[in-house]
Amino acid sequence: MVPKRRFSRRQNRNLFEALNTATLSGQAQKEFFVNQSFAMIDGLLQLAVDASLSEPPTNAENGATFRITPEGTGEWMGQDNKIAIKIADSWNYFEPNEGMRVFDRTADRFLLFRSGWVEAIAPDIPSGGQIIDNQARAAIEDLIQALRNAGIFAAA
Repeated sequence: MVPKRRFSRRQNRNLFEALNTATLSGQAQKEFFVNQSFAMIDGLLQLAVDASLSEPPTNAENGATFRITPEGTGEWMGQDNKIAIKIADSWNYFEPNEGMRVFDRTADRFLLFRSGWVEAIAPDIPSGGQIIDNQARAAIEDLIQALRNAGIFAAA
């Protein structure tokens, strides 16, 4: 025969009260971290920055995303080339990965991270001149280099 176990109700009630208190405070903490994680995902999943700036704007709303240009100032000092997302009224910084591409809404252009942010610069259109072939070839070479900078072609 198996002996019957006896439990004190008072002891069990105190245990459950302690567990319930711990669970409630833990749930509040988890909610904050989950909401913060969702805000980070929103900012980084389909990455487009509002602008590329060296100092934080004074009127940025939560969810605003910026690319910090070299020589950041103010709150952004020492955060050069990072992505800044305002979450819960504070700035969160993210180190870009090699090959990360962002769209700058203010400049209306894509940027690519390759040990620093690079952009494709359109070559000058050939005009005038005696030997058109040389100008056309130079323009094509510039176009290819611009497409490499944009990550369209592999680096030479």
